[in-house]
Amino acid sequence: MAYANTITPLTMAPNEFILQISETECGPADECVIDGDVIGLNLIRGRVTRQTCVRGAGAAVTHAPVLESVWELGGARQVICQSEVDPNSRVDVQGVAQFYTYDNVLYHRSTPNAGTPDFETIYFIEVGE
Repeated sequence: MAYANTITPLTMAPNEFILQISETECGPADECVIDGDVIGLNLIRGRVTRQTCVRGAGAAVTHAPVLESVWELGGARQVICQSEVDPNSRVDVQGVAQFYTYDNVLYHRSTPNAGTPDFETIYFIEVGE
């Protein structure tokens, strides 16, 4: 089986939602594209208030979940939040992890250090700030 992901948006309030990302057989370079137009969310501007990632099956000692965006046409990706932690951890974003996108798309990678484990990642996001 190859890398696969599922994105589930859960609305908490008019401008708050949770993005739940389920990944199977995740390698260091595998990426989940979160297209706001496809999942029905406005991802143009907002902030991440919490990032949670838990490893399922597989053998990774650490992982470095990262969320990125592109601010302008033809621009480089900008890191919104990233941490390197043990595979079963909750990361509270320190300060304000604001993001802007020109295309309503965010990019997530779990980046395990070894193997192809499964991950469940949750981002708490407030939009329009």
